[in-house]
Amino acid sequence: MHGKKEKTARGICAILAVLIVAALGVLVTVLVRRAEPAASTAPSLSDSGESQTLPEEETPAMMNYHIDIRPYLDAIMTTDPAFLVLVNPAHSYGDTVPSDLVWADETTVYSFGRYQIEKTALEALTALCLEAESDGVRGIDITSAYRSFDKQNALFETYCDREIRENPALTRKQAEALVERYSCRPGRSEHQTGLAVDLWDKNDTSTRLEESFADTEAGLWLAENAARFGFVLRFPKEKSDVTGIDFEPWHFRFVGYEAAMAMKEKGMCLEEYIDYIAKQNS
Repeated sequence: MHGKKEKTARGICAILAVLIVAALGVLVTVLVRRAEPAASTAPSLSDSGESQTLPEEETPAMMNYHIDIRPYLDAIMTTDPAFLVLVNPAHSYGDTVPSDLVWADETTVYSFGRYQIEKTALEALTALCLEAESDGVRGIDITSAYRSFDKQNALFETYCDREIRENPALTRKQAEALVERYSCRPGRSEHQTGLAVDLWDKNDTSTRLEESFADTEAGLWLAENAARFGFVLRFPKEKSDVTGIDFEPWHFRFVGYEAAMAMKEKGMCLEEYIDYIAKQNS
């Protein structure tokens, strides 16, 4: 009798042991799953025409694009300090010729005119223009990009001659001072870097290189969205005392996403941003 009871007790203990081990296994599994990071719920890029959200590891801003932005990310997100080169009336670029110039009309899927531009800047500009088209803003194109030292010199001299023709009382020095408000001397123009572009709307020729471009659909879209593609409005109206150049709503400069977004958020022009970075690093 006692033997049977002992066998029964041992059987019950064995069953309890199995149940306890199983329960511990379930508990450990639950705890491990809770400790694991949740999977991203951001939708992946697709070939659809709908707005696409980029995975967090591809862009820190988690910005929405209509186009597939992946082929252009390396260009847009560059942090190479070479793209922050400062060229203005006080900082000369000399007669340097950029090494990475390409022809816009031969290099991208977008229908640009025949202009030379720095390769990385062109990739970012292509993405910008394709995104504008997807937003219904069609016709943005380059009207000026890279200029050589000699071409900039010829342009500056032409403008000086025009000022004197229109006002014969001006001395050459006075004419040059007037021209410097809207066109730089050779060696002092950003266009020589290949990183600056003058843009226009091919469907509205009346606003080409005019302040009225700022109020057009294309001008408004560019002012709002250019930074997402690494470009900044280089000569804002409220910064002419800092840049030394009058308001040019058509003139955009490539600096890379990080710098462009910082300048937009802080309300800085390139001169101010470079000073800001220098102080941050001192």
